[in-house]
Amino acid sequence: MVFSPTAAATPRIAAFVYQLCAFLPAIGLLAVFLPKMPKAVR
Repeated sequence: MVFSPTAAATPRIAAFVYQLCAFLPAIGLLAVFLPKMPKAVR
């Protein structure tokens, strides 16, 4: 079977990736709750 890029991008996979990318900014907002890093001593 020959790999076809158009066959790999089925609507179901495209919808999954779209939903996954929709949550990435929300995950980035959780960085506010990360502990503060100590300042580097120079």
